[in-house]
Amino acid sequence: MKYALDRLATDTFHIYDLDAARSPKTNEKSLPRNDVQIDALSDKAMICVNRIKGQVMKRLSTLTAESVVILLLDPRTKFTVDSLIHPPKLRQEAAVGRVVSGEGSDDTAELAEDAGDVDTVISKGKQMLRNAHREVFRAIHGSNTNNSLHTDVDTPPNLDLVPSVDDELVMCGAPLVASSSSNTPVASLHDRADEVLAKWYQHSVNWVPVALQQASDDQLTEADFTKLLLVRRRNDVCWNLQALCEHIDICHWYRETGAATFPSIAALARVWLGRSPSNALQERVFSTGAFVMGPLRTSTDKRRAEIQVLMKHNRAEIRRMEHASIRVCEKIDHAASL
Repeated sequence: MKYALDRLATDTFHIYDLDAARSPKTNEKSLPRNDVQIDALSDKAMICVNRIKGQVMKRLSTLTAESVVILLLDPRTKFTVDSLIHPPKLRQEAAVGRVVSGEGSDDTAELAEDAGDVDTVISKGKQMLRNAHREVFRAIHGSNTNNSLHTDVDTPPNLDLVPSVDDELVMCGAPLVASSSSNTPVASLHDRADEVLAKWYQHSVNWVPVALQQASDDQLTEADFTKLLLVRRRNDVCWNLQALCEHIDICHWYRETGAATFPSIAALARVWLGRSPSNALQERVFSTGAFVMGPLRTSTDKRRAEIQVLMKHNRAEIRRMEHASIRVCEKIDHAASL
């Protein structure tokens, strides 16, 4: 959405050529477009452009720490969080325009403040993810640690009751080791959780074989996905984020690979990736290219979001209720036919 918002700040618009020749297979993507400068647009067209800009700016969520957490939990975006959450060009254009027209004296300062708060929001998002990950990590691994330390830490033996023996016939085993304090297990779990989170920040994925495995089209090869998912910019090869969102089902990746390698991160991802500003919770919207977005815009569309929300232990009960309702309907139909 950020890049879609940035495209609205351009001075050149790609407008459909409605007089172009069409075939029965012509659609919104194949219909030719003409480049038109913003100065050449009519007054009514400018009204439409300004309305679209205002609606998008109003509906696009502002930068929050929760947005940073969502981006950090997605392996496709965690390395580019800083570039993804910078203030969009359209917001900068609007602020500058208000200052030039004299409608807002504090817009420049507000824009500079927004740009300067990016690092602060990223830090808050990382701290929020760190705290949430500690809780999940302790819930997963803390029970075994607490059980094993229950007799040694919570109720240590009373050494005053231990008798003294000088008989050489008594066979002594290993000496008793002094137990650690109750704060040590918690600190140790936090250190282990932070270590796992640090490994997650550095963990990279080769998305080409992942896309090849998830592809529904058997005709696509590894070379095809290499061309689709990778781009070269200034002699640097990097992943095409939009292509990754189109061809990679991140929930599927977590189930197949991520949950085994990072179980605590996967548990957080199941909760956070279905939240706003994910497109899974939004209705179908128009795009800046003037055509309605398809049903599968991201890896967390409505169906996947519903599956994430419905907890696993409720699914069996839901299926039982569905089967029971079907049997009741069958009995009613049978009674009506008699």
